[in-house]
Amino acid sequence: MAIGASTMPALAAPAVAAGGLSFNAVGEVLYDSNVLRALSAGQAHRDDFRYSPALSGQYVRALGRTQLDVNALVGYDFNQYNTYLNRNHFAAGGSLTARAGASCTVAATGNYSNRQNGIRSFGNAVPSPPGAGDLPPDDVGRLIDNRQIFVAYGGSANCGSPGGRLSFGGAANHSGVSNGAASRAFANSDSDVFSLFAGLGVFRPGSLQLNGSYSTIGYPNRLIIPGVPVTARSLNSGVKTYRVGLTYSRPIGTKLTGSIGASYLTARPGGNQSPYSSPAYNVSLAYAPSDRLSMSVAGSRNILASTTAGALYRIVDQVQASVQYQLGETITTHANVGLTSNNYKQSFDIPGEPARRSESSKVFGLGASYSPGRRYDVSVFVSDTIRSADPSIYNYNSVKASVTLAVHI
Repeated sequence: MAIGASTMPALAAPAVAAGGLSFNAVGEVLYDSNVLRALSAGQAHRDDFRYSPALSGQYVRALGRTQLDVNALVGYDFNQYNTYLNRNHFAAGGSLTARAGASCTVAATGNYSNRQNGIRSFGNAVPSPPGAGDLPPDDVGRLIDNRQIFVAYGGSANCGSPGGRLSFGGAANHSGVSNGAASRAFANSDSDVFSLFAGLGVFRPGSLQLNGSYSTIGYPNRLIIPGVPVTARSLNSGVKTYRVGLTYSRPIGTKLTGSIGASYLTARPGGNQSPYSSPAYNVSLAYAPSDRLSMSVAGSRNILASTTAGALYRIVDQVQASVQYQLGETITTHANVGLTSNNYKQSFDIPGEPARRSESSKVFGLGASYSPGRRYDVSVFVSDTIRSADPSIYNYNSVKASVTLAVHI
């Protein structure tokens, strides 16, 4: 199903085992080979190191048949060379989960995040065809007083018959991105997702599920770029997406669990633009040969909102694999690899940013955690992300290392 248009997670919440209060102190270092991803970098460093300390907290409390989860985060990004890109960010969120009757669970969630999101222009004109004159200076690097706000909220319900043979439920979620500066209002977006499912236990212990979703992706201010019309088409009219499919899942013995799903999805953009239809899939496999070792692999295709201003929506294919191994009683190690492919639909140019056509990102990660007791744990994680894009201006390689200290009260 489709989701909101923000790439910024609402919160990196600390892990809490059974409940109570937890605090996290996080230190992160990121190297990015192409920070600006702009047509011209001026006097700026194209690559940079970013240092990001953050503090977060989480409170989990069981209240009878209801569980409350509240979390918050505050942090700051320091750039070694392009210091004008320094910015603060904070987030807050929570969920309320309750059992309704003997076999139903209902939940409500909400998240809010706020970050400074302004970058500076060096007055470099965007190249244009001969005789057409130069377009206005690009906006990609301009330092502006802008606050980017991400809001998401929604609810879900899941029910099952006694014995678990029948299951059904649904969810409704809203997400939106808004920018405080008028010059960035064209990047605002809204998304609503409605989904339903009904499952039946067949070939026990397997389960067959019929599922479907409907979503709307809207860009209320997509045409608002001061002095520069993007195109004559109604690019702010948004996209409606539909998806219907079947998923079958079952355990295979005592150590292997898998699921496979096939579906059909359709995107219908507004403004008399061409629709898009495609088969889709979702597969997963989890294997736990011992108490210490577990492995998983998953893949999917989806239609999502465009995370940039230069396209209406994107087709996303993802494949991910991970392995986890526990060393003794206190140390756990894990590794992951992933590949994400984005194909942008109804893409268009904006000042300083050529139209995005496609991109693929490879991710490799290694991590470990040390938990000597219930009161605290320490974790480290290192990852490498390599993105190849068309056009190549959006290529980059980033390496991230982080250390997290969690204290549980």
